[in-house]
Amino acid sequence: MDGLKYFTTISIPDLDVGQKRKFLIAVPNQKYVPHLIFKISIKSGINFKLFEGPTFSGTGNEIQVFSHDRNCLADPLTQIYDEPTITDDGLLLFNKQYYLEDENFDVFIGNNGNDIQLILKRNTNYYLELESYVVDNRIQLLINFCEELL
Repeated sequence: MDGLKYFTTISIPDLDVGQKRKFLIAVPNQKYVPHLIFKISIKSGINFKLFEGPTFSGTGNEIQVFSHDRNCLADPLTQIYDEPTITDDGLLLFNKQYYLEDENFDVFIGNNGNDIQLILKRNTNYYLELESYVVDNRIQLLINFCEELL
């Protein structure tokens, strides 16, 4: 990954069976495109879905994103929002269920080179949905991305 590197970590302490957590990723029409890597730590079972081109009536709350280079003054062009109001999901790009049978251990999706990675399109929005399959699921979502010139 070349370019300016950014990250954000989102903690979801207790998501119950069937509950969803939604995120909107907005990519502006700029010369730089984001290359995203998602890593997820879960208590037990989760369904991870990523859609391209959703329709929404509200963006939700913007999530603070940090630069890996703490001396960098540039803000990322890509914006991430929590709990948007989605009216149409868009095109399903990725759908995978992760399940851990022993609730006493965490699983970290993204280790050993099996990260969920995408280079996103310019001037396009993305909808990320996490749905829990267990009671009181603990989820830690780490989004690393760099904005690179392609």
